Amino acid sequence: MGKSTLVARLNKELKKHSLPPGRVVLERPALIVGGHVRAPLDFAFGHGDQSVQITQAWSFQRGTVDEVATEVKAWGYALRRVQDGDNARIQGRHTSLVLGDKVPVEVLLAEPRTPHQQEVFEEAVEVFEELGVVRYGEDDAPSLVNHVAELMAA
Repeated sequence: MGKSTLVARLNKELKKHSLPPGRVVLERPALIVGGHVRAPLDFAFGHGDQSVQITQAWSFQRGTVDEVATEVKAWGYALRRVQDGDNARIQGRHTSLVLGDKVPVEVLLAEPRTPHQQEVFEEAVEVFEELGVVRYGEDDAPSLVNHVAELMAA
C-alpha cells in the first residue's frame, strides 16, 4: 500500500464530514519554519488563521524505503523546531495558517512487511515518539478523521 492510497483514504473519510463554517482544510501545504526550513505536509486543519491539527501519511511498504527514513527525519526536524518555539506557518495555495508549538500531529501508517522495511519503520517510530505524534494504522483512517472533526468542532 502506497502513500497515495493512504491519502485517498483520508480524503474519502474527510468527505463524509461536513465541517463547521470557518474551518480550513489544506491539502499538500508546506510547513515553513523560520526563514529556510520547509517540509511538505499531506493535510493541515485550521480555524480562521490558526492551525488545529496536522496529518501526515507514511507508507513503509515501498520497495525502496530508505527514502522514507530520510523524509521522516527531515519532517521530524521541522516539527521539532516548531515544538522548540521557532516561528512557523503552514502555507497552502491561497491560505496560510499560523502554527503553534502545541498543535497535535497525527500520522496514518502502512506498516512494514519485510525485515528491511521494519528497520526503517523502527527509525521512524523513534522520531514519532520524540515528537509525541499519534499513530494510526492503515485501516484506522475513519478514527483519525473523527478525531480531526472533534478538534475542528471545538
